[in-house]
Amino acid sequence: KSLPELSDSGRIEAFFQIANNLKQKDIELALEYGNKALQLAVQTKNQNTICKAYNNIGGTWYFKDYTKAIEYYSMTLETATSEVNPFVISTALNNMGLAHRNLGNYDVSLECFMKALKMPEIQEDKSRLSQFFSNIGGVYYYQDSYDLALEYFEKALAMEIETNDTIGMAGMYNNIGSIYFETARYQEALPNYEKALNYFEATGDDYAMARIINNIGRVYWKTSHYEKALEYYNLALSKSEGIGNSKNIASALHTIGMLYIDMKQYTKALEYLNRSLDIATKAKLKPEIQDNYLQLSEAYSRIKNFGRAYEYYKLYTQL
Repeated sequence: KSLPELSDSGRIEAFFQIANNLKQKDIELALEYGNKALQLAVQTKNQNTICKAYNNIGGTWYFKDYTKAIEYYSMTLETATSEVNPFVISTALNNMGLAHRNLGNYDVSLECFMKALKMPEIQEDKSRLSQFFSNIGGVYYYQDSYDLALEYFEKALAMEIETNDTIGMAGMYNNIGSIYFETARYQEALPNYEKALNYFEATGDDYAMARIINNIGRVYWKTSHYEKALEYYNLALSKSEGIGNSKNIASALHTIGMLYIDMKQYTKALEYLNRSLDIATKAKLKPEIQDNYLQLSEAYSRIKNFGRAYEYYKLYTQL
């Protein structure tokens, strides 16, 4: 028996699915399928499907070029008529807001999120409201407007508690902890980070756990509890090694090296910084390589080996 042919809407959904599966692996191929979906959507003259197709292509460009992504999200909004599902419009506004935020266009980003937030159809959707509150809080966080960021993060958290969104709560407790950390309210940061860790432990997300454990280590470092900080940083390193992400491993080793400089244990500092540099070099991680050059220069300067200190500082400035 031959398989029944897919309808136009079925083919479009299949193209969407293929594009979504490919966008983090092969952007060019993902765009090819995204454009196939768009061409077919235009033929059907269904405004809702056309808008979804523009959104889909924008979502692929998001992983390569934020400006191009914004171009397609704008097409979604320009094409939208009253028959278009409000969810499609709010998604385009949200994605456009994120792209503008990543480009540092904070005012435009806020405008997008606020516009989506005011849509009547969104008011009853607690999950969407939480997402917009969180994203608005993120913009204020990047602008160092910590009071406003906290206000929106707490609004998001309230929605997540109401809907029992465990992963959302974990992320939001981490965000709130980071606000307290940045404003030097370390005793308030710690319980929020610990709550975030408890929730992420329940999900088994090692990547997220490594990030939160690292944040707890930062609190202990800032409050001069060096041994406790070291304990958490080593735990974060162990999680990162388990995941096998070179960037995270290099970053964890680098942080431990910096902590040892602060503890005046310079031999240990050099050991961890060199391990970090080795991984960063093999993985061609330029920012991490540069950071290690600078800290190696600092460590050698502390032990009065000014020749090596100058050598690494020169490498730092030349990269």
